Amino acid sequence: IGEKINYYPEYLEDVNFETIILGYELNEKPIYARDHVRGLDDALSFFVEESDETLTAADLSSFALIVPDTSELEKTLDYNSKAVIGRSGQFVRGNSITLVSAATEQGTPIVDTAVLRRTQVKQGFYQNYKVVVLDPKLDSMTYKEHRQQSRMELSLPCTLSNSSGSKSGLSGTLIDCSELCVGVELPKLQSADKAVARGMPVWLSIPISTEDKTFDLAGEVFAIRSSGTVVVRLQKIKKGGKFEDLELVDRLDLRASFVQSTHDKPAGGNGQLTRVQY
Repeated sequence: IGEKINYYPEYLEDVNFETIILGYELNEKPIYARDHVRGLDDALSFFVEESDETLTAADLSSFALIVPDTSELEKTLDYNSKAVIGRSGQFVRGNSITLVSAATEQGTPIVDTAVLRRTQVKQGFYQNYKVVVLDPKLDSMTYKEHRQQSRMELSLPCTLSNSSGSKSGLSGTLIDCSELCVGVELPKLQSADKAVARGMPVWLSIPISTEDKTFDLAGEVFAIRSSGTVVVRLQKIKKGGKFEDLELVDRLDLRASFVQSTHDKPAGGNGQLTRVQY
């Protein structure tokens, strides 16, 4: 209770939303305080303030998780992801919500849940807040290297701007890329932190000197690393003077150009595939 975690709806593993466990619902009664969960393993018990009773694990006929209603995050999704979720949104009864916890030595714990209902808290700590009640499928819990992808390490100059066609922007270095995202190291990020924020649209210009061409791309800030690197989710590419959706052929063209630009670099250096975790 009280811990932030990530999740993705309807098996869309490339989506990364943040949420928080507000509480548990035990036998359809909520608990929101962490210290109301007592003991460990076989001696585990729960104090339910609403009914002034203490329940053991053996007393539970139902167990659910309470998280905030984060439906507004759907506005950041691309067209295809919105189509998968549908017009009614991610929290329709029965929809799958996969929770992703922090990485451990065993890997990244993930568990599937199903939406039981959306509701508004009537009293207590979160009165009037809209929440979602999730039914965890505990037998689905696994540990795996989630969010790890084969990425290409790079070192290419680029410019990141927050307006299309801008002649000014932040000079940076493209340091890695995957199929959908690129990492851009920005030395002046801290002094320009107001110009870059998670979820905001950005435009990226990447000159490829070995091929005498420049890729002009549009996307959004997916994450900002503490190292001063911005992760950009690519969405569009400029063709014939206008931006169009980034298709498979475009992504392959982009990667092929990166491969050629780094082909002559020594083994183990830039241009090599590696596995990193965001």
